[in-house]
Amino acid sequence: MFGQNQQSDKELQKTVSKRLERTGTGSQSKVQAVVRRGAVTLTGKLQYERQRSPILKAVQSVAGVRQVIDQLQTPPKVRPHSQPTEHRKPRVDEPVVLEDSPINDIGSIAQDPIPVE
Repeated sequence: MFGQNQQSDKELQKTVSKRLERTGTGSQSKVQAVVRRGAVTLTGKLQYERQRSPILKAVQSVAGVRQVIDQLQTPPKVRPHSQPTEHRKPRVDEPVVLEDSPINDIGSIAQDPIPVE
């Protein structure tokens, strides 16, 4: 069924799993590999984007792997020390603009144009 240089998917699965364990990043991030006809599909969540490249290289270097399908996910990038704009407080010297405010330019309460009866 297989030539001398080909492995069954089951054997290839074991080899790929061992290789992922040796990279260290695969076990920390819970990476799963599924082998089907020599194609390895990687799924799971990485802690950091920088883990992706060593994992892909490790799997690609396994003899018998024909293709690597990368379905690994990483958390969204969050910039440290930045706040979303909707939560930002205005600086003390920054004017506060109130749109559609009942307060007119001189600071008094605007009168309703239609009197209430």
